[in-house]
Amino acid sequence: VQYHISLAHALAVANYRRAYDEGAVRADAKIGMINCFTPVYTKENPSEADLEAVRMTSGINNRWWLDLITKGELPADVLDSLAEGGVKLPFRAGDQEILKQGVVDWLGCNYYHPTRVQAPASKIDQYGLPHFADEYVWPDAVMNESRGWEIYPQGLYDFGMDCVKNYPDLEWFVSENGIGIMDEYKNRDAEGTIQDDYRVDFVRQHLEWVAKAIAEGAKCRGYHYWAVIDNWSWANAFKNRYGFVEVDLMDGYKRRLKKSAAWLKQVATTHVVD
Repeated sequence: VQYHISLAHALAVANYRRAYDEGAVRADAKIGMINCFTPVYTKENPSEADLEAVRMTSGINNRWWLDLITKGELPADVLDSLAEGGVKLPFRAGDQEILKQGVVDWLGCNYYHPTRVQAPASKIDQYGLPHFADEYVWPDAVMNESRGWEIYPQGLYDFGMDCVKNYPDLEWFVSENGIGIMDEYKNRDAEGTIQDDYRVDFVRQHLEWVAKAIAEGAKCRGYHYWAVIDNWSWANAFKNRYGFVEVDLMDGYKRRLKKSAAWLKQVATTHVVD
């Protein structure tokens, strides 16, 4: 599926480039791709097998797409390892020429949590397919208990530094980043405002790491938070609230600014994170 998505992506970019050359789109238009990226980590004193788990997990989930959109190709080491494990991708004559057209102008990085892996207990899963990594639970992880995701702001910095080292010309922005919390109404003060200091801390920390990455050469062009208001989810409806603006389901869907909204306004107008 991932291989066919890659071909479809490249064909879409090719159609866009053709339309651009024909003057069918704006002269200042650019095309990009948005995807979820989760920097991959392992134990502090990893074995060779642990590092191999990192290589393949990052190779399939991250480098696959980064190589495609910057080089117009897929990472050869990942393809070789898949083939060695018996995964035969449906290569066809002409596919390489198609993939070469997949280079884009920018990247959107959705980032919520890191991925932590270790060497797999078995190299084959229950279906007889290659199994490259097991989950590793980092004992020092800070968790968002509502969502079950680790909070690790440094991941954005590490992603930026990877781009500086391996994809130095890639312009990117944070297209999604946010924290979803259950039962936020319990944090309402006497005036009716939700006191979401945890959201302020979450965004502040991520912005600080983004700023550090930019200072060290990352071509990050912006940060988009998910989401401005509490949004409905396909999987969880309104279970987890993400917004700076509350949507009160018990009071006619009224919108109310949370404490974080005032903080965000200050940051957006002053460009100072404090």
